[in-house]
Amino acid sequence: MQLSKILQNIEYTLIKGNTETEISDVIYDSRKVTEGTVFVALKGYNVDGHKFIPQAVKSGASAVVISDNVDIPEDIQGVSLLPLLKGERPKDWRKSLYYHFYEYPAEHAVKRHYGVRTERYKLIHFYNDIDAWELYDLKKDPREMHNLFGKPGYEKITEKLKGELVKLQTQYDDPIESQLKK
Repeated sequence: MQLSKILQNIEYTLIKGNTETEISDVIYDSRKVTEGTVFVALKGYNVDGHKFIPQAVKSGASAVVISDNVDIPEDIQGVSLLPLLKGERPKDWRKSLYYHFYEYPAEHAVKRHYGVRTERYKLIHFYNDIDAWELYDLKKDPREMHNLFGKPGYEKITEKLKGELVKLQTQYDDPIESQLKK
């Protein structure tokens, strides 16, 4: 079941993870957390589950649901989605999204790649056994059928997106570029 279905009609304060993630179980005991589970940090009479968040994340929790304002461990990336869920548009909200797909070969058979997506464009770099770039104008080509990388007239947006890509790789401490240069 998707996390978004589990959280439907539940008022919550903060969520870390992707709400479209497939969830195998909802766990409140951090010792039982495995890959694909949601860890719910409950504040009990004797024990506060919030202190076990790092252990749950290390064990593979796909998401963490908390009931108190707590310090989120440094190695967890993300920000609160609460403003978006309330219909607000924060002024400092990100303008782009970085992703890295490295699970090849896997059931989807998608080559290893990373990319950056803005509201309008998506720049992708495939690596490992291939070295290929793709650029899509999502407004004109939402199905990503026409690769614009290297085409005349797209040089400026390509350079801008490559700069954003490097910025986000640095921000998220993804060393892939330095590894590829070896």
